[in-house]
Amino acid sequence: MSENNRSDRNDDFLDDLSEENAFTNPDGAEPEPADDGREQEDEDYDIYDESDLDDPTDDDADWEAYCRTRHPKRVSRRAGAEPREHKSIFADKKLRIIFIAAAVVTFVVVISCIIIFGIDRQDVPAVGPVDTHQPDTPDVQPQTTAEPQTEQPLTPETPEPEVRLSLLSDVFGYQLGEMTTEDGTLYGLYDRNGNALIEPQYASLLMVDNGHFIVTMPEDGSYSLINIGNAVCASGYTGMTAVASSSGSYVILAFKTSDIYMLSINGTPLADGPCTDIYCPEGFEIMYFKDVNKTLVVCNSDVNITDRYPVEQYSFTDELFVVKEYSYISERNEIIALYGMQDSQGAQAVPTEYSSMLVLSPDRLLAVADPNVYGSTEQAVIYDGDCRVVNDEYAWAEFYFDVYDVLTSGMAFKYEGGSPVYYVIDADGKPLTPPCSSITPNEQGTVYQLVLLNGMQATYTLPGDQPQTAG
Repeated sequence: MSENNRSDRNDDFLDDLSEENAFTNPDGAEPEPADDGREQEDEDYDIYDESDLDDPTDDDADWEAYCRTRHPKRVSRRAGAEPREHKSIFADKKLRIIFIAAAVVTFVVVISCIIIFGIDRQDVPAVGPVDTHQPDTPDVQPQTTAEPQTEQPLTPETPEPEVRLSLLSDVFGYQLGEMTTEDGTLYGLYDRNGNALIEPQYASLLMVDNGHFIVTMPEDGSYSLINIGNAVCASGYTGMTAVASSSGSYVILAFKTSDIYMLSINGTPLADGPCTDIYCPEGFEIMYFKDVNKTLVVCNSDVNITDRYPVEQYSFTDELFVVKEYSYISERNEIIALYGMQDSQGAQAVPTEYSSMLVLSPDRLLAVADPNVYGSTEQAVIYDGDCRVVNDEYAWAEFYFDVYDVLTSGMAFKYEGGSPVYYVIDADGKPLTPPCSSITPNEQGTVYQLVLLNGMQATYTLPGDQPQTAG
């Protein structure tokens, strides 16, 4: 083989190797060796053994083999094998058709799901970058499941409470407005034309006169007195009622626990502080009550204070005082005076419940109760200077002592067998005579004419002589 021909073939062979390496290594870089350091074997390739090369110049085959041994990592394909090509799957027409058909089917399935299950476009993930910003109050909550969602009905708006009107006063044309709310029923006041005079805001509403109303507060159940302009005249009471006089005037009785206050129709107090022993008859002409000073107050039908009766007292001993108070007795419909005793510090020594008290001596006090008031027939007692009862041994229904310079004796009676039996007694309540059907004293109270139970007459003369029986 000539030197030129060998050179030409060598150049052609190198060109072939360059084209092959250009396909397998586009960047022209030689392939990296295998991890185990051994040359990669491929069943599609033959590796020439350098021992088979006797003389690289013998023939073309030996020369080619020789050249390959100079580049051990470069291999040639078997004789007749086509060079391998890296083809895309889209290069095959059948594969392109299959891929397009699959895409169409997938699109149809997705559209069908949207139509059948009502999936929102917002629920289908979009292709491309996802905005992770969430609004403060999103209108649509993200779906957590793929189950179909049932559309919830809209909550209807709560209508305004309806006000029902009913006639309250035919004379003044007031209508009571009643409105039911979640917290209960509220009441207000309307005119004939349905115009609100007092908006429904009270738990109860009671008309007193043309311009005043007693209402109950819904918050705490307290009572207040208001006028037609919804101005508060009095408030903060646990109870309230109105009492009418025959002339059409009103007195308001307001309660705070156990205390009673008397107010005018404008809420003005009629007494200094809470009152006791109040008597306000329906259609009253005169009203009686005691104020905080235990003073009896008398009001006329126009609710004007006409008189006050102060508490009176006088001495029994240096340490005890007889107290006189006035009280209204509803059973009698009259004012009476009641008596008791207090010590020098003002503390009660004897209850104020007797209709009369009479000092018999410096250490004897006669106290008589009114049986018509207290319903008892044995209410007469004699107290000593230490407020002790000295006639416990003798129970008398009533005493009769005339007022003289020296009160050493008197009369008393008690009931025996349903009839009164009379005695002459001393200052301790001890009987001085036998039982009598009647006793008549003289004008001086020193001589008593007696009629004994057996019908005989006798005379008894003070100070303690034995009765002289008449002949």
